[in-house]
Amino acid sequence: MTVLKFAESSLTVQIARASRSMRVFFDQGTPVPLSHALALHEVSTAFELGWSNLLREAEGRFEVFVTTDQNLRYQQNLGGRRLAILVLPTTNWPEIQRPQSEVVVAVNSMPPGDYRELRWCALESVSPNAKCANCSTPGASPNPGPAPSQ
Repeated sequence: MTVLKFAESSLTVQIARASRSMRVFFDQGTPVPLSHALALHEVSTAFELGWSNLLREAEGRFEVFVTTDQNLRYQQNLGGRRLAILVLPTTNWPEIQRPQSEVVVAVNSMPPGDYRELRWCALESVSPNAKCANCSTPGASPNPGPAPSQ
C-alpha cells in the first residue's frame, strides 16, 4: 500500500506527465465533480452503470478505480488484480476540491494493480501551514499502516 503526500511545487510537473488517457471508475461515494479534474481520462460511475459488484465488473474494463471505501483492503482480496485502486480519505466534495490536483497526480501515475490511499490533514483547509498533531508534515495525515497480506 502507498500513502501519498504531496509537495505543492511538484504538482504542476506531475500533472503534465499524464502520458495516456485511462478509463477511470468512481464508486458511489466518490464525488462526481472530481471527474472535471480528470478531463484527460474517461470517467464512469457505478450509479450510471448500475453496477453492484464493483471490483468484478470494473476489472478488465477500467484501469483505475477511485473509491472512498476505507475498508476495501480488509473486505476484498486485492491480490492479482490489474485494476489500480485509489482510496480517497472522504466522500465530502469540499474537502476533496482543494487538493483535487493530488488525485489527478495519483491517477496519472498509477500502474496496473497498484493500491494507494490518499491522505490530507483537515487542518489544511484551515491553514496550509498548520501542522497535524499526529504527524510532522504540514497538511499531511499519518500513515494508516501497511495493507494486510493478500
